[in-house]
Amino acid sequence: MSVPKVLPLVAGDTPGSGVQTVWLQRLSYVGELGWEIFAPASETPRVFAALQQAGAEFDIRNVGLHAVNSLRLEKGFRHWGHDIGSEDNLFQAGLSFAAKPDAGDFAGRVMRFCRQKASGLARSATGAIQTG
Repeated sequence: MSVPKVLPLVAGDTPGSGVQTVWLQRLSYVGELGWEIFAPASETPRVFAALQQAGAEFDIRNVGLHAVNSLRLEKGFRHWGHDIGSEDNLFQAGLSFAAKPDAGDFAGRVMRFCRQKASGLARSATGAIQTG
């Protein structure tokens, strides 16, 4: 299995070499450019072995979910259900940059965006950095 050409963020492709059941997505939830790999369950042992072999020269290591979560927190990425939920708006969640209220009219535009922005924040999600 070979890695496809370098892809822009969020793009995806098959790895080539006849491996059409695997999809590689240029995406990462830990703040660094990386890959998410999608494969049928029956293919995962082979894909995992190929990744371990290809990564040996780079001293590849397996990490647990909590290690990945700590990197997400360090980067300030929000997790639905843990950091934010349905009671939070885009401003409180620190995600207003992802909305385009001037892109045209859409359901909830005035209520959910314009009024929330004008009323200010009762609370907001924020990260903390420990030094020393």
